[in-house]
Amino acid sequence: MPRGKKTVEEPSGDATPVKQLLKALEADRKRQQEEEKKRSEEHRELMQVLVGLAKGRGRTFKRDDASSEEESGTDAGGHSAGRAVVGKEPTLTKFSEKDTDVEHFLTGFERVATAYKWPDEMWVLKLVPLLTGRVLAAYANMDQEAAKDYGYVKKAILRRFDINKETYQQRFRTMKKAEIQSYIELGVQLKDLLRKWTAVAKDNPEELAEITVMEQLQNNMPRDLQVWIYERNQRQ
Repeated sequence: MPRGKKTVEEPSGDATPVKQLLKALEADRKRQQEEEKKRSEEHRELMQVLVGLAKGRGRTFKRDDASSEEESGTDAGGHSAGRAVVGKEPTLTKFSEKDTDVEHFLTGFERVATAYKWPDEMWVLKLVPLLTGRVLAAYANMDQEAAKDYGYVKKAILRRFDINKETYQQRFRTMKKAEIQSYIELGVQLKDLLRKWTAVAKDNPEELAEITVMEQLQNNMPRDLQVWIYERNQRQ
């Protein structure tokens, strides 16, 4: 080796700043591709939901609407729905304010009543033996004629727990999409809340229902998609 010259050692492997930068850029590019793919899937799913809403009770929600109707114990016309279950009727548990949510209690009762095809006039007779505490007091304070109708009994019970039109309206307006929740699932939950809201309010115009659900769905969309939908509607 010539005297006075020094060897220059080249950085090896991934130690070079250039390679580190390229690696970081490649990782960022892949991340952006994944985010874009996820956004595209969400946009496609949202459009399916919106198309279903625009068509009234579109195919998107038919199966889930049926589930909501089963939970309420009624079909779209307010009548008992579903096939009758054959066999011995179940032993129902009395309501416990300490251990049971009143809405869950009523939903469970309605599912059983629907499954066993109890006649409408039997619902109250089957329900009353299960009532205790404030729920029983709500029933006992009802008008004698109104107390024969399950719909009125249910509303009286919910009022005793301060669950009314404003309760469902507030839940509807403040509901936000969970990170692991799909937009279709959010739409189903919103429709169920709206059904409860309008049922308590004795007002259920289909057009208002679809507009309100679509409005709340759009509130949960990414800002760029909200702008796109707004501009698209303006052109139509």
